[in-house]
Amino acid sequence: MIINFYPDKFDHNKAGFKLEGKHASVSCGTCHYTKNAAGVEVSVFRSLNPHCETCHRDIHFGQFALETKTGKFSECQSCHTFDNWSPTRFDHQNIGFPLTGAHAKLACIECHKEVTISGNTFIQYKIKDFKCAACHSS
Repeated sequence: MIINFYPDKFDHNKAGFKLEGKHASVSCGTCHYTKNAAGVEVSVFRSLNPHCETCHRDIHFGQFALETKTGKFSECQSCHTFDNWSPTRFDHQNIGFPLTGAHAKLACIECHKEVTISGNTFIQYKIKDFKCAACHSS
């Protein structure tokens, strides 16, 4: 039980969730204060879930979901950084479909199209069929 808490002396790096990028500019209360079912403001510290979907909407609608001990969560840092949400870490060479020849010259949207599934519209990044005939006719 914490008796005295001094926010200016707290080191987030030692708490298991380093504040990087945009997270460093968010006020403490944004993450650590919430309203319970009765509408009473409560503070939450130790039981905060570190997965992105705890606070952020999954704009990929489960395409990158991984089963964890605490539920289904995405490994957002594979492509995104905490500085901005633009995918800066993604590398096609590392996913088993390296872009070579004419594929290397295509804009992403040529293959990764907007789809609507179950009423949700999103860009389909995880393409299910990599066979040539899926995109090319003979």
